Amino acid sequence: MLTLSPVTQQDIEHVAKVIKHPNVEQYVSALRMTPEQVIASMINMSEKSWVCRAGGIPLAIGGLRSDSFLSQSAEVWLFATHDIDRHGRSFLRACRQWRDEAMAMYPRLYAHVDELFEQSVEMLYWLGFEEVGRKTIRGMGANCIVMERNR
Repeated sequence: MLTLSPVTQQDIEHVAKVIKHPNVEQYVSALRMTPEQVIASMINMSEKSWVCRAGGIPLAIGGLRSDSFLSQSAEVWLFATHDIDRHGRSFLRACRQWRDEAMAMYPRLYAHVDELFEQSVEMLYWLGFEEVGRKTIRGMGANCIVMERNR
């Protein structure tokens, strides 16, 4: 069974060591931060963050970051490990609860997903997001699909 709970420093360290991304070194180099620093920074900038665990092992850390104090929209973000592949359906079911809580807070949610992550794009489609455009993140060489979901 998967659980969603607050993030600990140990969760950040675990996910940072086994993060699922083909270009993690490129991103870390461009940002001049360690993976732990990137995850911690995202958590610090977010209103809400969580860790998804299976049997006590962190599978992913995600969060919700608003555009501004009075914003009507927020960015969803996620750092996943390779272990998430073994729990795909259960993870999506757990994400529905999180999505519903986020939609209660903001009428518009959006995400920038590296186009190399077909699985992430499929997950967001399943959660009701739609592709609304494409964007290149300069300095990181990432071609992202912009996805959003409105209430």
